Formats: sequence, C-alpha cells, structure tokens
Amino acid sequence: MDSRTILPGFFVLVVALILSFVPAMINDSVEYDDPVVAGDVMAVGDRVTFTPTVGWDVTAGLREDEPLPGGSYPSVATVSDSGVVMRVRTAPFEGTPEDLLDQIRDNNEDLGDLAPNIGEKAASITTTDGHRGVIADYQVPAGEGVVAAFVDDGLGVEIVAAVPPEYERESAEDIARMIQSISIKEASE
Repeated sequence: MDSRTILPGFFVLVVALILSFVPAMINDSVEYDDPVVAGDVMAVGDRVTFTPTVGWDVTAGLREDEPLPGGSYPSVATVSDSGVVMRVRTAPFEGTPEDLLDQIRDNNEDLGDLAPNIGEKAASITTTDGHRGVIADYQVPAGEGVVAAFVDDGLGVEIVAAVPPEYERESAEDIARMIQSISIKEASE
C-alpha cells in the first residue's frame, strides 16, 4: 500500500458517501406539493382530459396547458388528497367498456393474493359529455375503491380510485365528480 494514495483515497470515499446519502436526505425532507387550482384540467394522452378537484395534489401527469415538447401528454395522470388517490390511464383498446373491465379483472388475477377483489357487479356510468362506461367497486386489505372503464374509437380509459379505511365521505363525492368530468376527444383521421 502506497502511503501517498491514502489521503486522496480517503477524500474520494468521503465524497462518495456524501453523494450517496445527502441528496436522499434532502429529497426526503422536501414535501411534494402541486395543488390543483380552479381551472386546472389534466390531459391524459392526446384525447382524454378530466377536471381534478381543487386542493388535491397532482402527483403524476400534466395539466392541459403544459404539454411535453412536441405537444403530447403522458398516458397516466394521478391526483391525491389525504391518502385518497385517483389514477387515469389510457391505452389502445378495441372492445366495450365491459370488455375493458373484464381485462382489468383478468390482469389483477395474475397478481394473486395482492390483487384487488373487483366486484362482479358493474354499474353503468356516463360522463358529463355523454361517454358511457362501467364502474365497479373493489376491496383490498388496506382499503377500498372503484375501477371505471370507458372505451371510445380504439382508446381505452381506465380509472382506479383508492381510498384508505378511514376516509371522508367528501372524498368519494370528489372522485365521482372527477370521473364524470372525463372528456374523450374524437380520434383524428
């Protein structure tokens, strides 16, 4: 061992340790805060929008007036409030809303014991702009929620809302309003 390399080696080790732990500590100490304000509309993919509840936090996705370079939007948007989370996801899909809900159930069965138990009875739901879909409740050990599915001209829209065991009734009403606010634009030719 060369004594001339001990001090530089020690310095590199200290820098490596600082870079390993300090950024993570800073990241953990900063609260995530991106509250929805009146007039915000979330864009999901290039054809779907919804109006999140004022005061909820945007945890994934982009507002309609903030596209990615090139003008596109991510295919997932998530908003949350006090442990209640709602995620909207789009993907190509041919079939009916019932078929999409069945596919979601089938995919969940692959998760085994971790899968949400989606109810077999689905209710019809219609958005404010007239798109018809289906909605079903689900149960997991850590809470409950709803899964909704809409299909329009080759596009599937999946909505999953999760609520913890103790939640305010107002949160369920917020979720219902957000689902009903979903708008699906016509596919461009």
